[in-house]
Amino acid sequence: MNMTVPSTMAVIFNEDGTNTLPTNFTVKNNSKIGGVSLVKIDVDAGTTGWNFCDQATDMKVKPAGTKDIKFTAGKEGVTKLVAPSSAKDKKASATFNSGQISIPATGSQVLKFEMERTAFKEAISSSKAFDMTLTFDFN
Repeated sequence: MNMTVPSTMAVIFNEDGTNTLPTNFTVKNNSKIGGVSLVKIDVDAGTTGWNFCDQATDMKVKPAGTKDIKFTAGKEGVTKLVAPSSAKDKKASATFNSGQISIPATGSQVLKFEMERTAFKEAISSSKAFDMTLTFDFN
């Protein structure tokens, strides 16, 4: 398997409450003989203080400045919440069926991200929030 995957993903929390997420996070399958599928996304915030929340969490009622997020990933038309195993955790994952996010030989796929967060009263300095691991399998 020979893939090209971006090594960083910038997310900007805008003052108006919106987020600016990458629109060009392109994964390329460099193989000339076989297609691949994205089958899993794992995220780990480690010691950064950030946590991933489950679908039931209402982010609008959380206190301002809470470092909790709902993170959704996939491709246009096929996205999933990258969910923790409990209501809130520093680790989360999303699993896709083979073929849901398929990349043919020598092809590429732009991944789509969405994020829901709390409000912040003070600016947050630029820093690493989490590590993301993408797992691929042959079609």
